[in-house]
Amino acid sequence: MKSIKLEEAPKVLQEAVQKHLEAGFEVLEVIEEPRDERDTFYEATLATNDHSTIINLFGYTNVFKEFVVDEQIFDTWLAIKAMKVSKVFRNKIKRHLRTIERKEEE
Repeated sequence: MKSIKLEEAPKVLQEAVQKHLEAGFEVLEVIEEPRDERDTFYEATLATNDHSTIINLFGYTNVFKEFVVDEQIFDTWLAIKAMKVSKVFRNKIKRHLRTIERKEEE
């Protein structure tokens, strides 16, 4: 997996990202991950200005050999609710946060 510029991503993914940029989102990251010699996976992560909504756009080649983009929306209110009702989820988040903080310190 490697970070790339949006301009290096397939046109279909660029167009999907552009629609969100026009709606006020910002690009946090675009990555490329080769799956095999014929297929590469792309992911663009975007956020609203206050980061209350995060969107992941996944680009890949489907079984019909067409490049498609799927969208996953994540709202902070949902994460907060999940942390309130699930101790397991809350502990997973804590572990991930500690890992992220350790990597940032390195």
